[in-house]
Amino acid sequence: MPADGDCLFWALGYYYDERGPELRKILSKYIRQNGKQIKINDISFSDWIEWSEGISYKSYSDRLRDGLWGGALEMALFNAITGSAISVWEPRDKKLVRIAHFEGDDKPHCHLVYMGRNHYGVLV
Repeated sequence: MPADGDCLFWALGYYYDERGPELRKILSKYIRQNGKQIKINDISFSDWIEWSEGISYKSYSDRLRDGLWGGALEMALFNAITGSAISVWEPRDKKLVRIAHFEGDDKPHCHLVYMGRNHYGVLV
């Protein structure tokens, strides 16, 4: 996974045959068009952004489009849009430990590995 700021998008895109930078654009556009309708745990995405970032969902969409690193909020968004389950694993003491999980369908179930320093990869 390239360390180009798009690693989360490359990792998620792997399961949908989508390039990282393109998936970033797709999610950014989706936020801009649907930010008030998308629900994460029964709370609108626009409210999540205002609470966590202190900006509008449209401003957040622009920041994401322009290179904002992805994390848990973007995984939750991807999960809400696709319905795909997402599990995030981290290497610890010579084994993998699941550190996050987003419920969804197993077609596909996206398994990501968090390698520290805000870097994600695909776990295959």
